[in-house]
Amino acid sequence: MSKSKQFKTIFKAFAIESLRNKLEVFFTIFFPLIFLVIFGALYGGNTFDDTPDMRIGVYLTEYSAELESALKENLPYYVNVYDDLDSMNKAVKDGDITAGVAISEKKISILYVEGDMQKNSEMSMMGNIVENVVEKSVNNFTDVIEVTEIPEGIDGKVASDFDYLLSGIISISMLSAGMFSVINLFGRYKKTGVLSRISVTPINPSTFLLSSTLVRLLMSYISVFIVILVSFVMFNAQLEFQWILFIIVVLTSTIAMMGYGILLLLIFKKPESAETAGSILMTFMMFISGIFFPENMLPEAMKIVAYFFPLKYTGLLIRYTTGMADISLGTFILINVIFAVGGIGLVALTSKKFLSTT
Repeated sequence: MSKSKQFKTIFKAFAIESLRNKLEVFFTIFFPLIFLVIFGALYGGNTFDDTPDMRIGVYLTEYSAELESALKENLPYYVNVYDDLDSMNKAVKDGDITAGVAISEKKISILYVEGDMQKNSEMSMMGNIVENVVEKSVNNFTDVIEVTEIPEGIDGKVASDFDYLLSGIISISMLSAGMFSVINLFGRYKKTGVLSRISVTPINPSTFLLSSTLVRLLMSYISVFIVILVSFVMFNAQLEFQWILFIIVVLTSTIAMMGYGILLLLIFKKPESAETAGSILMTFMMFISGIFFPENMLPEAMKIVAYFFPLKYTGLLIRYTTGMADISLGTFILINVIFAVGGIGLVALTSKKFLSTT
């Protein structure tokens, strides 16, 4: 059998096997989609604008038309004025309004349903805003300086919270497609004796390696573009990709993650142990690599630790291709070269080791 025909046959076999492997399909395609749906429901479509997204109630113990007008005009919320405190309390409990504000001569009370940590910070901020509006209205203060907030991103592009998270979810997609698929493939094949049988056949190890690698890359591209498609259709993502650079990043990052998976197999030997270690490491990397929130929120020690894990750099590369990361082109090229060389080297050396020693 010629090498080209041998390659086509093995490639087709790997592709069919990958699509039939429920664990690989889950980690490659559905696992990133789960993150996308969860965070898309929370942040999807959020952009920097002045549209109020909170409805509050106001009760004035001593009615003032001027204060009511000031609250409606200056608060960045939908404002409903109530004639009595009981009606406003009922509206809060029934969920008709997010919070109620009771304003007396010397006290401002905020009424809301507890149990949401994010809401606690929102209520504190809202209380400060209401207090400022009331003080200005009662004391007839006028604005001396008008402050206008103009968000400015890299190259003039302003990304929403969801766009930032989406770039991280794409990174997780490549991590899953590369690391877990290799652990599952080589670990399972070694355990079931497939590799030992292949080693005594005329199959060229390089053909075997190239076929398996290309199938992993194909699955990675499918996963990434499904995530992007769903994010644009369902959650109004606003990312603008530099597609040529993006395709290069998916290629090199997936290869690097494959090498990372092979490394775990060498360390832990058994595929079950390698998968468990991979899951733990992936969870750890997601929280220290700036995937879900900016790195400046992390302690200094965690920032240093993050430099030793590939997910940090994958996220950085993805954000560079969308105009959200301020790194030089030289840094971008260097990281991609290290990913490609390191990943190919690990996969090639260890794959030959598996095929020659089993």
